[in-house]
Amino acid sequence: MANPALVFHRISDTVYNLAAVRTGAVRCQLLRSTLVTQGLLDDGLIDRHRPLLVFGAGPAGLNAAVTAAQAGVNVHVLEIGPAPFQTFHRAHWRRVDPFEYDWPLPHHGQGASTGSQASRLFHQQQATGTRLAMRWAALWQQWDLQFNGQAGLGKVDLQLNTDATHFTWQEQSPVTVRGLPTLQARGRWQAGQGPSTRPFGALLSCTGFGNERTFEDPPPGAGKPGLWHGYRGPRFWLDVDGVPADHKQPLVTGEAVVSGGGDGAMQDVQRILTGDFGLALLKRLDKLAGTQGGPATPEAQLYTLLAAEDTARRAFAWQRPGHAPLAALLQWHQTYQAVVAQLMAHWQALPGGLQTLAKGLLRQQWLDGQLRLTWAYPGAVPDHAYGLNRFLCEVLLQLTQTMQPALAARFAALPGHRLTHVQPHAASHTCPPGEACLGTQHDVTLTPSPPGKALQRVAVGLLVVRHGLVRQPLLPPQAPVADQLLPYTLPA
Repeated sequence: MANPALVFHRISDTVYNLAAVRTGAVRCQLLRSTLVTQGLLDDGLIDRHRPLLVFGAGPAGLNAAVTAAQAGVNVHVLEIGPAPFQTFHRAHWRRVDPFEYDWPLPHHGQGASTGSQASRLFHQQQATGTRLAMRWAALWQQWDLQFNGQAGLGKVDLQLNTDATHFTWQEQSPVTVRGLPTLQARGRWQAGQGPSTRPFGALLSCTGFGNERTFEDPPPGAGKPGLWHGYRGPRFWLDVDGVPADHKQPLVTGEAVVSGGGDGAMQDVQRILTGDFGLALLKRLDKLAGTQGGPATPEAQLYTLLAAEDTARRAFAWQRPGHAPLAALLQWHQTYQAVVAQLMAHWQALPGGLQTLAKGLLRQQWLDGQLRLTWAYPGAVPDHAYGLNRFLCEVLLQLTQTMQPALAARFAALPGHRLTHVQPHAASHTCPPGEACLGTQHDVTLTPSPPGKALQRVAVGLLVVRHGLVRQPLLPPQAPVADQLLPYTLPA
C-alpha cells in the first residue's frame, strides 16, 4: 500500500512539496514534515547512501532535516534568509498556538504539544512568534553542537543566504540494484566555489506559502498608474499596524477598513474592536458571560458548531479544484449565525445585559462613538476559516448590532464587496514602494459584486488588506491536499 503522506505531497518519484497546502498552521507543518520524512525513510528513498535535499529552514524544513539525520541520513538545507525561522522572528506579539484553533474541540486550551506529535527536537508551545523562534533556534544550535553528524547520526549542512531558485535538478532513471531513481541537483554548495552537481535520494520543498496580497493585484501594467496608487498594507506577521493590545487604549485613527474574508481579516477585526483575538478573546467572553465559571457557550451549542465544522471541512477537503462548495460554506456560516443569535438571547438575561458584555469586550474608543470599522469581503459570507475566528467575529457583529443605532452603524460588515480604489487623502502624500503607509490617511472605495453603488470611506487611517497569498512555487503545482492534519499523536 502506498504511503498516503508521500502520495499527498509527491511531485515526482524524488520530489515532494510541503508548500502547497491550503492552510499553514505550524503544528500541521511539523506533522506533515515528520510524516513525509518518515515515509521517505520507510520506502528507502533516503538512507545513509541517499541524502536528502531540503529547501527552507523554517519549522517544517529543519524538522524534516533533524528527523532524517536522527535516522542516519545526511541532509543539505538551503535557506534564503540569514538565519532559521525568520518569519516567526519578526512577529513580536502575534501568537502561535498548537491547539487554539481546534476550537470547539475540548482540547483547544491545551497550549502545548508533546515532542511525539512533531519531532523529538521541535515541539510547539503557545508563544509569540519571536519567542517560539528563539526557543527553536536555541534547540537547533544545541543539537548542531552536540549531535550533528555524531555517533552514527546524519550530518545536517545548513546553507544560509542561499536562494534555491538558483539551483537546478533533474531525475535519473533507476541506477541501483534496488531500482530507485536519483535526483541530480546542481548549484553553488559552498561560498566562493563554482557550481557542481550532487546526487540526492529526494528533494523536499518547505519554502513557505508565498507573499501576502496586501497590495493591488494584479499590479498595474507598464505606464499605468494603477487604482491603488502604490498602497501596500501592513503584513500579517510583522506586527507594525498600530493596533494597541489594550482595549482601553485608542487607535491612532477613528476610521478603519479591513478587506478580506479569511482568518487574517477576522483576526484583525477582533483586534481592532477589542484589542484581543482568538483564545484570549474567548477567555474574556467566558469570564463575562459564563455561568458558574463555565464557558459562555453551552455544550449543546458547541456540539452544533462542531457538527457544522465537520460537514463543511469534509466538503472542502473533497471539492473539485476550482469549484468551492458554496452551499456548504453558506450552511456552515448560517449555523454559526443561528447559534450566536441563541447565545445573544441568553446573554441579554445576564446582570447588566449586553451592555456589560459590550463594555468588557469592546474598545472604549468604539463605545465612545469615536471609532468606525468597515469589514468588506467578496463572498456572500466570510471565507473558509477557523471556527473560533468565525464565532468571535459573529459575536462581535451581533453584539454591536444590538446597541443603539448610532453605535451599531460604526461596525459594518459588507458582504459581496471588493476593495477597488485607494488614494492618499492628502495630495502631498506618495505611497512609498514596498512599505505600509501606517498612520497616513487614504480614501477607499469598496465596490459591490454584481456592480452597484460603490461605498466610499474617506480619511481611513488604518487600511488592512488580507487578500490571501501570492503563490510563488519552486515546484510544479499538484492536486490540493487536505487542509489540516489532526493532532493525533504519532506512533513512536
